[in-house]
Amino acid sequence: MGKKKKVVKKKNKQDFGIKGLFSILSREETFAKVSFTQTVVGLGVFFLSFFIYLKTLTPTVGYHDSGDMTIAAYLLGIPHPPGYPLYCLLGKLFTCIPIGNIAYRLNLMSGLCGALTVMMVYFISLKIGGSTEHLARSTEHGAKNSMLHAPCSMLFAVVAAFMLCFAITFWEQAVIAEKYTLNALFATVLIFIFIKWQEAMAEVKNPKSKIQNPKFYLYLFAFLLGLSFTHHLQTIFLVPAGIYFVLITMGCNYKKILTPSFIIKPLILFAIPLFLYLYLPIRAKAQPLANWGDPSTFERFKEHITAEAYSGFFAMNTLFSNLIEHLSKFFVEQFTILPLLIGLLGGVILLIKRRHLAITLLIIVIADILHSIRYTIPNIEDYYIPAFIVFSIWIGQGVAGIIEVVTQKWRLASLRLKPPAYLLFLLLPIFPLWQNYQYDVRSGYFLPYDHGLNILNSLEKNAVLITKGDDDLFPIWYLQYIEKRRTDVAPFNMILFKNPWHMEQNKARHPYLNLSVQPQKMINPTNPQGDGLDDISRSRLVDTVERNYQTIPTYAYYIDCLSQRYTLAIEGLLCRVLKQGSNLLEGLDTHKNWLRFTRGIYSGRIKDRRGVDTLKTYAMTYLNRGTTYFTMGKYQEAMEEFKAGIKIQPNSIELHYNLGGAYINLGKRDEAISEFQKVLAIDPNYTPAQNALSSLTST
Repeated sequence: MGKKKKVVKKKNKQDFGIKGLFSILSREETFAKVSFTQTVVGLGVFFLSFFIYLKTLTPTVGYHDSGDMTIAAYLLGIPHPPGYPLYCLLGKLFTCIPIGNIAYRLNLMSGLCGALTVMMVYFISLKIGGSTEHLARSTEHGAKNSMLHAPCSMLFAVVAAFMLCFAITFWEQAVIAEKYTLNALFATVLIFIFIKWQEAMAEVKNPKSKIQNPKFYLYLFAFLLGLSFTHHLQTIFLVPAGIYFVLITMGCNYKKILTPSFIIKPLILFAIPLFLYLYLPIRAKAQPLANWGDPSTFERFKEHITAEAYSGFFAMNTLFSNLIEHLSKFFVEQFTILPLLIGLLGGVILLIKRRHLAITLLIIVIADILHSIRYTIPNIEDYYIPAFIVFSIWIGQGVAGIIEVVTQKWRLASLRLKPPAYLLFLLLPIFPLWQNYQYDVRSGYFLPYDHGLNILNSLEKNAVLITKGDDDLFPIWYLQYIEKRRTDVAPFNMILFKNPWHMEQNKARHPYLNLSVQPQKMINPTNPQGDGLDDISRSRLVDTVERNYQTIPTYAYYIDCLSQRYTLAIEGLLCRVLKQGSNLLEGLDTHKNWLRFTRGIYSGRIKDRRGVDTLKTYAMTYLNRGTTYFTMGKYQEAMEEFKAGIKIQPNSIELHYNLGGAYINLGKRDEAISEFQKVLAIDPNYTPAQNALSSLTST
């Protein structure tokens, strides 16, 4: 007998040091092919996210730019800069859907775009590929369990999609008429096309490849990028990343890249959609009711599309503080801590697996941050949505990497973690869902609509109304231009007084007004920080009031430059402008039921910043009314006003303290003590309440 040959079996052993870990994470599959099952799951992601947005959709006009965007789309008008021509045209189509009111239909458009964006994040994640594809092909547990293995190969993509779906800012934008979800849809489609182009460039080298012209994807990218610019310039964050991706995909072959055929065709395709901006002067010439900036002349058209009016919101002296605040606050708010950490891990994993794609996505995030830390608008978190999209993709990659490492290590250790256990990762989106649900559910949110009605219903006929900002003006425009309510009122925005078109349009719609673009004199502020207006706006505001208040009922908020010249008598939410020395009580007594529309304001469920600010305005109105009664010696009426304010803002120190003062003057000592104790429970260091309580308890 011959000598038996010694068979040496290779040990199926993996080094799980740093080197071994990197070898697992650095496996780069050829571009993932999307199967029929994965496509069906992607459609499921879309329908589920759309259902969620539909169930939480705002029933009517919302805050932010909702009123402005809605009326511009419905009337084919001009919204605020840069004009959003694509949104207006698409939005007009949605206003024809016979469902709900006009605002609801535009809210529906945002929800649809949001759901499509969530779906695109899923497909982008699949195209990038995770490290779990082998689970779907595994036969370790037999064919009968193949249906359990398959979901794991797309689990990371589902997690990525729903992390974005439940992100607080994206969810909020998906349930109101706003431009950000359509912009996000463009961003995700453009990223997907880039990945498809790189895939086509890789496959075309295969002799059996059926791809004839991979440049098709590059041309499509150029066209859609130009089209996205006719909606919102936020997609410009993709441009530096796109340049890098083109260079890398072409192997930095400048001879090919710098040829006329490679440059000119994409530039032409990019430029063609930009002609859509001609919508602005064409429609402005027709003088629609919604005609912000009236860009009918070349100069106004240029100012509008460049958003010159917002240049004052850019600041360089707060870059570092904004950077710290934005990064430490916004991302945690979107995803919560654990998914955020997994996202950071996912970014590193993607950098190991597919360096150039990871750098491309990182450039998008960096470009977004560098722009946004300079911009000082109150809702700056909306501008971080492209970065939130990238981070959602990273979270998916982090989940895929964790599954890969755990699978390899635990299998060798014979711990046998079965694939269905990986479905526990689907619990990750529960964190932002749980945290953000109360904030983003707007299905019963009527506050902006009711706020507009509460203002209009307290005004006399043919009144001049001077609002403070968008949160007042836009719902009023919606009520006037679409629902035809109180069209006799001439609404001004005190910030827009600096724009001649704002006065010209009000004059055209209300010919009885006495207006002049050139004030009789410039009004300098007594307190430069008092009203927040520039000299031109302040002068035109005072001039407009002076020309009209004696013959036309004129209403405004409490503004320093007006309070120094007139008596501001509280009537409803606003003050009636009267001659100095006029009776303050007349308007109070005739507008006791000024808050007629109160849906949701006592529920405690209004959590959004603009809604909370509106509730503070209501409470402050009751405080001012009560204080006025108090100074006139009408303590019973003052008490009723303070109590009404406390119902809206239970933790208001001022309301409780003044209610205590009213009780003292009404001889209700015990009730006064109780109110001062409530003040100190809110703020133990509030000295006036300490002194009042000490005085009452020592006697």
